[in-house]
Amino acid sequence: MNGDPSQVRQTRSGRGRRPLQALLLALATVVAIAAVVMFMRFREPPQGAAAEVAIPAISAREPDVPDIPARIHARGYVSPATEVEIMPEVAGKVTFTHSELKEGGVIRAAEKIVQIDPRDYELAVRKARAIVAEAQARLDIEASGADIRRRDWRQLHPGAEPDSPLVFGEPLVQQARASLDLAKVQLATAELQLQRTVISMPFDVLVAAKKADLGQYVAVGQPLATAYGVDTFEITISLNEEEIAQVDGIEAFFPSSSDPAQRARIPVEVKATLGGREQTWQGYIAGTTGRVDGDSGAIAVVVEVPEPLDAPEAGRPLLPGASVDVFIACPTPEDAAAAPRDRVTIE
Repeated sequence: MNGDPSQVRQTRSGRGRRPLQALLLALATVVAIAAVVMFMRFREPPQGAAAEVAIPAISAREPDVPDIPARIHARGYVSPATEVEIMPEVAGKVTFTHSELKEGGVIRAAEKIVQIDPRDYELAVRKARAIVAEAQARLDIEASGADIRRRDWRQLHPGAEPDSPLVFGEPLVQQARASLDLAKVQLATAELQLQRTVISMPFDVLVAAKKADLGQYVAVGQPLATAYGVDTFEITISLNEEEIAQVDGIEAFFPSSSDPAQRARIPVEVKATLGGREQTWQGYIAGTTGRVDGDSGAIAVVVEVPEPLDAPEAGRPLLPGASVDVFIACPTPEDAAAAPRDRVTIE
């Protein structure tokens, strides 16, 4: 039983520390549990990051239907609807020319443009009148002789008729009557020739070129001037098949045997910039040329502009050769009806 005292002390000290270590371990466990419980109780719940999505404002409104219908735009050049060569129908010396017989001059209808020396033609009229008077006198003589011969015959041969019309001289009367008719025709021809010494036009004209002067001798058919009628100017434009289909009523203007009076006037707007200012004229579709372009398939359409020289206020007249824009209104009610009633707009 006598052991080593140092071993006895070590054994006693080891036995004394074990309870202390167990107590510390239990205390640490309790503290850890308490810390976990406190952390779980007082922590804030996790908040997810909400994505900020901008919600656009949505509004409903009526569709924007334009009040002005769609228009077809074409370009063309102005040309005269009527172009004439002013020329004499009788020969002679020019004794008078109109003051506006010059390039750019405007001469009104029935105004004297050129006067050919009328003296020879006045003499021809006087001669023709004399021939008429002579023929009339001869007819009167023959007719009176026939009446006398007819009266004498009836006195000598009551109730009987002659075997030949020569008895009464009727062939001579007929010959005299024919001579009178011929003389009257010659008089009318002479008077017509005299009238033709005065040259005028039945409509207002714009002189494009002057080819004769005062004192010049002119022959029949010799051009004295070139002029354009100013009542109407034309513009030829090209429309493709799609554009033709949009113009209501244009089919009536294609060449056909239908009555042209059945064609409804299709208005167009003609615009041109003259002198730096845009001007507008009212025009109408007058027809087609009856030709189709072999390359593009376009159809030539003729537009008429009445009274083209009547310029807008402080504007210029529309003259041949001007480049213009032509607008044709093309209402499309079917397209407007097909559009949705409400349109949603995101702003």
